[in-house]
Amino acid sequence: IAGECYSPEWMAGPEKRTMGTYLQKSGYLTIYLGKYLNQYRGKEIPPGWDVWEALASNSKYYNYTLVRHGPKYKHKITWTKFRDNKEDYYPDVIAKSAFEYLEENLRKQERQPIFMVLSYPGPHGPEDGAPDYRKAFPGEKAPRTPSYNVTSQDKQFGVRSGTNLNATHSRYIDMLYRKRLQTLLSVDDHINELHARLTTMNVL
Repeated sequence: IAGECYSPEWMAGPEKRTMGTYLQKSGYLTIYLGKYLNQYRGKEIPPGWDVWEALASNSKYYNYTLVRHGPKYKHKITWTKFRDNKEDYYPDVIAKSAFEYLEENLRKQERQPIFMVLSYPGPHGPEDGAPDYRKAFPGEKAPRTPSYNVTSQDKQFGVRSGTNLNATHSRYIDMLYRKRLQTLLSVDDHINELHARLTTMNVL
């Protein structure tokens, strides 16, 4: 689709035919929390979502803006800015909202089935791990598979036109690999906590 990650063609067509739109029509409470598309700027709320709390831009972990919409916000687009405090770490903010919406729905006498998307920024750049995990995976290196540091004329443009990596390149790749692993530790924690809470609520 022309226009990169949030084009008029996308909004006029595929965005109207998603899991969110189909399940909303089927009676589900649909909730989207997290990163959406790279070029999304929050001027509109995509169809199909009863609750929308999405990142206005590409991946960030601190100093970001969320676009919020739903009953809690009186169905008005609400912009909320977050800074660089520990409690602003975006994966934790996603998880906190998820737990609140689940528990709120389970307290209702007449509950709707829920379809909830948790779209974490990890492991995308800028690869900011949670404060407690920034020293995790010391010495870990990116996998050296048979295709590592290989250039070939029968591959896609980036590989075909590239040059072999030197030691500095490899150290940088290893550093990014460690940082990306660090971002995923928070995702692991949140999935474990989500499973534990759903088990305690007796809804699994």
